[in-house]
Amino acid sequence: MLKKAVAYSRVGQKGVRVASGVAENPSEFVSIRRQGEITPRLQNFVERLAAQDDFATGLTEVGKREVTPTDLAALTTLTGCEYAIVILTDNKRVLINMGSYKGGELPPNTKILLMHSHRS
Repeated sequence: MLKKAVAYSRVGQKGVRVASGVAENPSEFVSIRRQGEITPRLQNFVERLAAQDDFATGLTEVGKREVTPTDLAALTTLTGCEYAIVILTDNKRVLINMGSYKGGELPPNTKILLMHSHRS
């Protein structure tokens, strides 16, 4: 999968599509908060993804060990959307809200797909 993402992602062209085989929106069936609270760590990611900055809404630059697979799973559970972490052609590491529970498109300047979440 990683080789395909790298091979088919070309700067300036349409991004690679990451998709899930989920037929219905799983967030309709899952409680999205534990004890009704969002942790400050997750709230920080949600706010950064919603901000309009150097990146488009739904993308934010992150540090090398800042986001874990557990964070991606928690964000997916919280929002119902899938998330990905990629390295762009300028070597920036970016957290992406894929915008759907079925996946979405990676930016055209994606160099490497590091990880992404799925709804179960």
